[in-house]
Amino acid sequence: MNDRQFLTEIGRILEKDNRFSTEAYVFVGRAVSHTVQSLERGGFASRHITGKELVDGLLELAASEYGPLAYEVLKGWGIDSDKAIGQIVFNMIEHKLLSKSDEDKMEDFDLGLDLEKALSQADGPGAAPAQHREDMIIE
Repeated sequence: MNDRQFLTEIGRILEKDNRFSTEAYVFVGRAVSHTVQSLERGGFASRHITGKELVDGLLELAASEYGPLAYEVLKGWGIDSDKAIGQIVFNMIEHKLLSKSDEDKMEDFDLGLDLEKALSQADGPGAAPAQHREDMIIE
């Protein structure tokens, strides 16, 4: 699928669900690629990624690209929670922009993670993903 087709399909998603911007969908797509590449560099064979792995990869990419403004950028696009990431992913799956396994479900993205806190404590480019810190979980 080329960029034009991808953006056309995102337009179709937005006609039905406008909670998230075009940029949110593009960034989630980039985060999927980033996460797969990161796992491959880490010695893992190319494979399907989990919801948690995608959230981790997305936060890592956002922190790397936007530093201390990462949460504000994501929030501006409508991404204000781990659940929002899952909603975007499942919209993309419904429109055949991503695929899923039989085991994948929306609940995989309900991690109880405080994105604002996780991203505000990220150290910027090249930082270890802040979301691995135990104090990021909302009790």
